[in-house]
Amino acid sequence: MPPYSGAMDPWGTEAVAKEIQSVKGAAFDASVLTLLPGHVGIANRYSGTTLMTWDIFDVHGVPQKNYYSFRAFRLLLDTPQRVDTGAAEINGMTALAGLSKDKTQANLLLSNFGTTCSSYNIELSHLPWGQPTTYEKRVVDESNDLDLVKTETLIGTAATLLEDVEVPSCA
Repeated sequence: MPPYSGAMDPWGTEAVAKEIQSVKGAAFDASVLTLLPGHVGIANRYSGTTLMTWDIFDVHGVPQKNYYSFRAFRLLLDTPQRVDTGAAEINGMTALAGLSKDKTQANLLLSNFGTTCSSYNIELSHLPWGQPTTYEKRVVDESNDLDLVKTETLIGTAATLLEDVEVPSCA
């Protein structure tokens, strides 16, 4: 049987599936996950179809861009104590942050799904440790699959980071 093609798709569902698996789909998934109220104990993603075109993997089992937004969200489990990010959603940018139980690690998930702004100030304050902090930035965009793109050392209990966050993307 030939692979699924647009010729067999008069309603355009293949194009929708490709968008779901794209960076835009990944940014949307991350936006939804960051806006979930309260504590999430367990989460599943179910496509409701046997067609792999709607999934986080392609027909060969290769992870698609939206898979990496779920991986990024999974990293927040290492930092389960939620930290206020100011606002849940500002101009298409969503954020969710957490602190580890032993207060030695913090994570922040940003999703830039629907804004035209691509540069943001990230204000870190009241960091609970007094030693230098290793800051790592991982990105899901057209070129990166939750890849480490930046590492720097921060000194003190506060810092302001000016970060580029492409539209659409997750960081």
